[in-house]
Amino acid sequence: GDGIAQGLDSLRSGGTPAKFLIIDDGWQDVRNDDTIWIPPAKTRSPSEQHRRSRHPVTRALDGVKAPVFRAWSMVQDSVEWYYDNKVERAPLESIHLRIWGVLANTVLKKRLLDRSARTMDYTKRLVSARASDRFLSSLSKPDSTLVGAEHSGGSNGFRNFLRACKDQKGLKYIYCWHALLGYWSGVGGEFNAEFGAKSPIQGATDGHGAKPVRVVPSKGILAVEPQLKWDPLLLNRIGMSGMGS
Repeated sequence: GDGIAQGLDSLRSGGTPAKFLIIDDGWQDVRNDDTIWIPPAKTRSPSEQHRRSRHPVTRALDGVKAPVFRAWSMVQDSVEWYYDNKVERAPLESIHLRIWGVLANTVLKKRLLDRSARTMDYTKRLVSARASDRFLSSLSKPDSTLVGAEHSGGSNGFRNFLRACKDQKGLKYIYCWHALLGYWSGVGGEFNAEFGAKSPIQGATDGHGAKPVRVVPSKGILAVEPQLKWDPLLLNRIGMSGMGS
């Protein structure tokens, strides 16, 4: 957040003061569903690694793991070869596209979603419509050039920040990035619960306020980009707010 003020100051000092600002999606909190499993990295001390390597059970398991890992590596290589050579450039009605579509929505679904979650944002859902505490806390740095930025916390914090940008930095227009459905994969289960009964978004379907909805591309879109059959948004479904009629 404070970087925005620094950028505006830099433009002003260079003789090109900004009048229009777009704040990217870093002002919101997003996350992956719990169903997308991303195992935490395991760290062991050198002494623990040495002790485990000398344990007889570890040695026995290593002897079993080696051929299993080699076999699994061969399977992965075969799957990647099949996709690169048979699926990626196949025409719409190809049997290879149909086979891969079935695999992507069944046995490969978990792994494809996990891979997407590690490398991109398309599987993440919006947690709250409000600015995140992480963003607001970055505004209260002692060296901030925004007067009153230290008071940008609370429910009106983001509004106060935007007003300060206009009043002190000469901005006329400020836009905030926001996906049409909340975020790339829609909204999370916490979204409606944040507003309670006063929210205009009602009709919750799962006890939390968001219902994952499967999206089906049209044949015309698939003819242009058949890979959408296993796009992360389709595999993960879109978290839709529980809407009334």
